[in-house]
Amino acid sequence: MLSAINREIKSFGYLTEIGIHHIGETNPFNLSCDFIEPLRPLVDYYVINKLVDDGNFKNVFINMLNLKVRYRDKELFLENAIHSYVGGLLTNLRTGSLVVDFIEYEL
Repeated sequence: MLSAINREIKSFGYLTEIGIHHIGETNPFNLSCDFIEPLRPLVDYYVINKLVDDGNFKNVFINMLNLKVRYRDKELFLENAIHSYVGGLLTNLRTGSLVVDFIEYEL
């Protein structure tokens, strides 16, 4: 999921290294780590419920991008929602808007 967010940030022409709350000098994905925070419970759910293990974690997490989620009252695949979510957050940063649309999902 972090890679998907990284790709989107880069595709919009922004740097992933410069974060808002994540400011580690050795972290090349500070902004991506900021953006992923609302999605962490989804990953945590898979880990806590032992839906992933050493043998399947790559496939499970790649397939997670195919989950159906809601974003701005539309049902989308998570990967498509990430594109819109990142674009919206970058627009908010650029314009100073405080209204944030989050990706909605069920655990």
